[in-house]
Amino acid sequence: MNQVINRVVGTSPQTASPFTLTLDLASNTLVDGTRGYFMIELASNKAIWANVVATFTTTGTLLAVNELEETSETDNSMPTFTGAVNIYSSVPTKQMSDAQEEGRDIIVVCGDGNGVGNNGTSLSTLGWSEVLDFVDASVLTLNLGSLIANAAHAGTDTNAEVTNKYLPAMEPLPHVNNAGLFPPANSVSFGPALGREYYHRRAWGRQTVLLPLGKTLASGFSTGEWTVTSGSMYIATQDAVNTALAENEYNKIAMIVISLGINDSVAAASGAFEAALDALVDKFRDDAFTGNTLQTDFSNVPVVVCGLPKDFITTNGAEATSIEAILAATPSRLRNIAFAEMDAGYLTDASDFYIDANAHREFAKVIYTAYTNTFTNVVVV
Repeated sequence: MNQVINRVVGTSPQTASPFTLTLDLASNTLVDGTRGYFMIELASNKAIWANVVATFTTTGTLLAVNELEETSETDNSMPTFTGAVNIYSSVPTKQMSDAQEEGRDIIVVCGDGNGVGNNGTSLSTLGWSEVLDFVDASVLTLNLGSLIANAAHAGTDTNAEVTNKYLPAMEPLPHVNNAGLFPPANSVSFGPALGREYYHRRAWGRQTVLLPLGKTLASGFSTGEWTVTSGSMYIATQDAVNTALAENEYNKIAMIVISLGINDSVAAASGAFEAALDALVDKFRDDAFTGNTLQTDFSNVPVVVCGLPKDFITTNGAEATSIEAILAATPSRLRNIAFAEMDAGYLTDASDFYIDANAHREFAKVIYTAYTNTFTNVVVV
């Protein structure tokens, strides 16, 4: 990091990451793998810029963007530069901004049962763990219903006094549209773990808010639940996000995580899956949400699409294989999107539909890494 802070300056003819960098003669040289903060600005118009975390490779001549820290764009996206850029070392600029003290970053978790979570008591793991699944004061959930985790983590209680309140993100998360179909006792989802990854791995982190919008049963395009604009889960997500954005004019959607494909595979609906998935993302980025002072444009909001459990793909066969390929290829169809692939070692329940507690904790890290990749995917390949 010291190499970077000590004035790295250069230019690049590229308009998107990775940038081939020509270093200024007085600039430091960098070894492969050097990572730090950089300002990238359009040479012909310095009002178009992004402050990023990026990594040098190929002996300091290639700069690959890992994550976006701040930007000139109203939708908080990586600019699409129209010509040559200037690049120079920087610091996390949001730490210097008073305005960033206001508001919270929203992570939308929507989709099927793997978004809701599962336990591990019937598998080889123990499910919820007081040590591994600790509550973080900076990772919250906006409770849009009256459901809250009970002390034993064996289900949920109801308490009208917590409706529309920020609560610590504690398992099981209150997926208020899940019709009471919460996963078994001691369930764990990737949500809180992802929230902790997001907050603690970013030097400019604001309080993180999870919006839990998963549903265990009948959650797919083939059932109509996620069909735009009439699906009940689509409408529930639209309402929840708009509520969260309206709560504070400096709240923003940081990312949307979509976990779908299980029910569509079972329904042999792979033929319609790609168009429905792309339509959902497009709608989320078009006019589904009402902006506020900080976030007025959602056209490039980061989206992560989750892969299917490998055991499920093996069990289901051709339909799941086809849907997994569609999910994996989403970054080639849409910009600012990344694919989070599930590991072949993840254990699943008896149905092979849902990954266990340990897998959810590990998958949260995969989703976070995928999120950072959305800032490199600024053009469709």
